[in-house]
Amino acid sequence: MNIKINKIEFKKVIPCEEQVIALYDLLTLRQHKISHEKKPSFHDHEIFVKSKPYRFWYLVYNGTDILGSFYISNENTIGINIIKNENLDLISSILDMVNKKHSPLPPVKSIRGSFFSVNVPPSNKFLIESLKKLGAKLAQVTFILNDGDNDIL
Repeated sequence: MNIKINKIEFKKVIPCEEQVIALYDLLTLRQHKISHEKKPSFHDHEIFVKSKPYRFWYLVYNGTDILGSFYISNENTIGINIIKNENLDLISSILDMVNKKHSPLPPVKSIRGSFFSVNVPPSNKFLIESLKKLGAKLAQVTFILNDGDNDIL
């Protein structure tokens, strides 16, 4: 779905009650998952958001409509969660904002690199193709060995 974007605005997650609810709604709508298969309860979600798990976390707006969210972790990874809006300009705007307003934390061997990287679920073909079009380089492929259902080792 490609909707017209008039004015993209980024609002830092504080987190207030309104934002906790908005982030839960986005979580409910999320089609591509990395860190969970089962949606957490609202209470668990609220605890998670209020724990301020990320270095920076933003909600993305087009006027009054929430388009998604993104975060920057302490490991210099970026998680982009856009709902029902496959728009290369939006992805570009998010990455541009990150590069203009934030710098990666200094590298720590075997913990984080000196650059930002983006975590992408393999099912999110649009984000993968967008990152390629924007010049990002594939750096790593990650496999899960124990997902709670299937023990490989």
